[in-house]
Amino acid sequence: MIEPTLMPYLSLFIGALLLLIISLLRSPANPWKVILIASAFVFSAVLSMVALDVSFESIKGVLLYDKYGQWFGVLLLLLLLVHVWVVPFYSNTILVKPSIVIALLLISASGGLYMIFSNHLAMSFVGIELLWLPQYILIGVGNNQVKGSEAAFKCYLIGAVASALFLYGAGLVWASTGSLNMQEIYNIFQSPLTLTLPKTFWLGLALMIGSLLFRLGAFPFHLSAPDMYEAAPAVINPWLASSSMIAMVGFLLRFMQEVTIGQWNAINPATSGWAMTIGMLSVLSMYWGSLGSFSQRNVKRLLGYVTVTYVGYLLMFLSTSSGLSVHRCFQVLFFYVCIYGFTQCILFMTLAHTERFGEISLDYLKGVLAKSPVTASILIIGLFSLAGIPPLGGFMALFSLFYHVIEQGNVYLVLLAVLANVILLTGLLKIIGVLFSYDKSAVFASVVKRREPWVLSLLAFLIIAVGIMPHLITNWLR
Repeated sequence: MIEPTLMPYLSLFIGALLLLIISLLRSPANPWKVILIASAFVFSAVLSMVALDVSFESIKGVLLYDKYGQWFGVLLLLLLLVHVWVVPFYSNTILVKPSIVIALLLISASGGLYMIFSNHLAMSFVGIELLWLPQYILIGVGNNQVKGSEAAFKCYLIGAVASALFLYGAGLVWASTGSLNMQEIYNIFQSPLTLTLPKTFWLGLALMIGSLLFRLGAFPFHLSAPDMYEAAPAVINPWLASSSMIAMVGFLLRFMQEVTIGQWNAINPATSGWAMTIGMLSVLSMYWGSLGSFSQRNVKRLLGYVTVTYVGYLLMFLSTSSGLSVHRCFQVLFFYVCIYGFTQCILFMTLAHTERFGEISLDYLKGVLAKSPVTASILIIGLFSLAGIPPLGGFMALFSLFYHVIEQGNVYLVLLAVLANVILLTGLLKIIGVLFSYDKSAVFASVVKRREPWVLSLLAFLIIAVGIMPHLITNWLR
């Protein structure tokens, strides 16, 4: 009999296998057929995951289901569902059949779930690889084969380094504690044995955290991020930008449930500089991303730098969260990644209409407001939300994050973040200014896809609604 806890993963894998079989057919599959098949398996994964009892262990404690993991898992699958509904209508921007792209997204999502629910460092590694290996392929399926292949290979090499760091760090942790089970490692933290841990344990922990920073694209591990977003098809970029952040935050929250940065400082003086180090990386990430976006002409590359800035905001909160309860951290982080993920969907999927040979230049956006007011309105809502302008959801997400950092006494860190956000706003206003300009020779595709604008319009409406009434989400998270 199949264990119920494995049903979400089986649903995604079976759906991916079926879509790959469909892709072998000579004639391209009807987009609606691909959408219905993939949606059925995604809904099956959501229902089977929600039906599980919280605090339930699976496969001898390798996977641990709790309410926090379920929320992040559902969010990841909802983000996947948006891609399932939109990607099949952009076959002109990708070199492979849409069914193959959706199959790769399903496999990647299963890796994200493995990471979110992992209670064992070996399973965490499996989740990381399943999450990212399909993404290397997706980066290279755009119309610009040269740039796509180069970016995919670069990300693959950097990912290999990150994987090696995680494996070596996990090996050092196992050599120091005799276990890879997170719960057992937590128990060591809470016992006098912590004082006897060798330096190799802390080195292993540092290597694993460095590996996760590689995957997030934080400074100084961000160098491949702009190239990745520039080369990948615009319709795929929301998944590249959001899936890793959701999975990483879910994984880190599980770690924070037992051992916070404050406990590390109290337990071992050697770790007293960890919070300061992460705080410094957050500031460098914020400013590198904001300043880097200011001079960009390629819109996808510009938004890639914005992603680095948002990773900086996330690290700022994590570095100052020692005085907050785990549940409060969950509320702030879930709201943040939820708004961030769906804002990225609005921006990239709307910009995909202008993509030509893998490029989205600012010149392509001239006259959008005159040619397609609805498309321009959706873009402006997404850009203002990303910049944290009230009364949109992006403002409430950043406000909640900054408020809790100030609550912990880190006012100067928030002032630096606000200044970085002002610089970021300047770069985003450059895009908005182009939307209002007019050029008869502009190449913007005024004929927007008829079948999927309702998805993006619905997301834009939700971003506005959550900004005005944030309790629509926060009440559910209590």
